[in-house]
Amino acid sequence: MLLLTHRFNTRAQQHGDTTNRVIGRRIEGIVLHSAGEQAAAREQLEGMLNTYVPAVHRWNTLGFRIDHGIVARATLARVLWVQGETERALRLAETTAKAAEDYAHEMVTCYVLVEALVPIALLMDERDIAARALAKLRDISSRVGFSVWLSACSCYEEYLFSVMAGEHRQRLAQFRLAIDKLRETGFLAPLTFLLCRFAQAQADCGRFDEAMTAINEALRHCERTGERWYYAEICRVKGVIVQMTGGGGDAGTWFRAGLESGRRQGTGALELRAAGGLANGLAVEGRLTDALSLLLPVRTRFPELQGCCVATWEASVASCQPPPSAL
Repeated sequence: MLLLTHRFNTRAQQHGDTTNRVIGRRIEGIVLHSAGEQAAAREQLEGMLNTYVPAVHRWNTLGFRIDHGIVARATLARVLWVQGETERALRLAETTAKAAEDYAHEMVTCYVLVEALVPIALLMDERDIAARALAKLRDISSRVGFSVWLSACSCYEEYLFSVMAGEHRQRLAQFRLAIDKLRETGFLAPLTFLLCRFAQAQADCGRFDEAMTAINEALRHCERTGERWYYAEICRVKGVIVQMTGGGGDAGTWFRAGLESGRRQGTGALELRAAGGLANGLAVEGRLTDALSLLLPVRTRFPELQGCCVATWEASVASCQPPPSAL
């Protein structure tokens, strides 16, 4: 897929009209993000947005009225989040959702909510923002009949329930059913993100067989499709599940795999989570100095993350407590 989109973009830049050149850069940016090539994805998306003029480049083919600037900013917000610019990512997702509403195109609005605002709000544990965005997504997708977006909405709603105290134990069956229904639509872009959270929720309830089945399903999907944007977090969650079942050293292998993936991709937000999991394991082994030194560089490289995430992990490590299930 990456090779095909690169060829399309190259051909568009060389021989296409101005609109196709814009679309080519956006499509390649999306695929690069999914493949874990975040710096290259950002370059394509920012380059496209720097040259985008709505009146010139808007796709006005009969039956479509897509503002590619709006949908490109949705993908850019995702890239910014994984790179560690989390607050900027959330602000961009919110302003892009507002721009989509003002543009008054239901498909564009749903795209921005599903691809950017809802997942970023969930990742940042901004539950009120996520809940409002989901209410809007359900209203539009139900009213207009967007069955794919409606299925995605159900999955995201179950994700939100899964992080609420006292709610997730009763709703895990609904979460699994929502994921299965999303599979039936063929829209698999958020699948690994959802499976990862579902696996963690199962593990938190002590259902380790179900948790391992779900996280292995996410890993298989990555191997089958080449998707890598969330791979570091999938490895971290597998490490947590192995650790919770007494896997010891095997958990460290998964934490290190997540750490390596995060560093290679330059995804500070996910690298930190993997580092936190590994640091906690080292602390449990009595290697407190090694554990804290693993987290220290994050303060320098990703200052935006240190205020909450690093402090939380350091406190956890210092007390040798199990790490938070989701940050």
